[in-house]
Amino acid sequence: MTTEQREIKRTGDLSSILRSNDVDLVDIRIQSIDGMDISIIKHYQNIDIKEHLFSNNIMGRISILDAGNLTSELPLTGQEFVTFIFGTPGLTKLKKTFLIDKLSPKLNVGNEKTQTYDLHFISPCFLFSSTSKISEAYNGRISDTVENIFRNYITGNETTSFVGDDVPKIKVEPTLGTHNFIIPNWHPNPTINWLANQAVSEMYPDRANYIFYEDLDGFHFVSLTSLIHGPIRESYKSAVANEKDKLQEDYSEEHRNIKSEIIPKGYERIKDIKNGMYSSTILTHDIVTKEFSSSVYKYSDDFDSTKALNEFPLMPTSSNHFAKMQDSKQYFCPKHLGSYGGVTTNEEGGDILEHPDNFRQELHIQSHKSLLNQMQNYTIEFSVSGDSNRRVGDKVEVVVPSGKTESEGVHEIDYMLSGNYLITKINHNITRNGHIMKLELSKDSHIQRMPDYIEYDEGQL
Repeated sequence: MTTEQREIKRTGDLSSILRSNDVDLVDIRIQSIDGMDISIIKHYQNIDIKEHLFSNNIMGRISILDAGNLTSELPLTGQEFVTFIFGTPGLTKLKKTFLIDKLSPKLNVGNEKTQTYDLHFISPCFLFSSTSKISEAYNGRISDTVENIFRNYITGNETTSFVGDDVPKIKVEPTLGTHNFIIPNWHPNPTINWLANQAVSEMYPDRANYIFYEDLDGFHFVSLTSLIHGPIRESYKSAVANEKDKLQEDYSEEHRNIKSEIIPKGYERIKDIKNGMYSSTILTHDIVTKEFSSSVYKYSDDFDSTKALNEFPLMPTSSNHFAKMQDSKQYFCPKHLGSYGGVTTNEEGGDILEHPDNFRQELHIQSHKSLLNQMQNYTIEFSVSGDSNRRVGDKVEVVVPSGKTESEGVHEIDYMLSGNYLITKINHNITRNGHIMKLELSKDSHIQRMPDYIEYDEGQL
């Protein structure tokens, strides 16, 4: 696997970078509902902004060095917002506003007049969701329902006026079928998460793996499969793979070097088994027709390399013993014929449902749970220079040498660590020394087939 064989669709021009970890932090401002608006850029020590692919909202913290008793002089009452304006040189500047939701204990530094403390912040949409309730009926596509909820209960919330021009936006991937739902006094975020469990992609109808998350661009209600089919946004290489022993004068390339040890997270097979990743059974019962049905899900049968990040499954094909443990996870889905509308009879005597798509859950719940677990099964962590264009959900390539060398001194690739990944977490760390990103990347497959049987020569270990 080589980078030259793949097309990398990068966004932006990094040629303006003047030093490693370069960042242009324009301003940090605190604003209140009552109109207070001041810059605190002179007081910051450290900023952490955290994106998570499997979380609804961004959160973070800013460490403050305060010699003017800002918390009392402003004062900070818990109704303030903090706005960051920053970007990698050469890229479009980001402006992002957050709600300050927590003040850490203060510590004296040097003398009693100087203190350090952390201001914790979270997306304002967490507040908007927490202060809204939905009691409403919806009919149509799930994707349309999500847009309606987002528009009326989040961006339509009266508190959104506090964030000025930074009104949240959402990208929605069209879903399959029409549904008829009544939301029983739920908050918006849990409602959209519940809808994600029911949603099936219109473009990928055999995949039910929708997620609802926020990144620095806004919100996304999309399927993991659509992210998997996206372009490769970056190629990260370890020091050897990128020949870092040579003089590195191109900082745009150095931005793509892995700057820390690569930490692979070990698997948890018992947890995977209990979650039904490898195999599960579902039983349905209709209380009207008194009919029972059951079906078995097997990871080995469901894996499709055209809908995975890499070509080969996480487990050996022939010796995946966990795929036979169909009772490791059992689902029960009760049904009620006609509970979402009328029922008519066709000429053959069969039932015609007014809203047949409401009964799709038992067709997808096993695959849905397994696919989400697969994407969190094999993860690695490392640090790279900051890039304000990088987002969770981006598809990236990772190239790691194995430590062995082939002929002509070329390093072999570590086929477990290398491959295509989705970025599942980003911790943007900004200090006066620059911008570092700590990444967590996950993949659902490997670039080389896992052997069914292995014979070791102890003399070579």
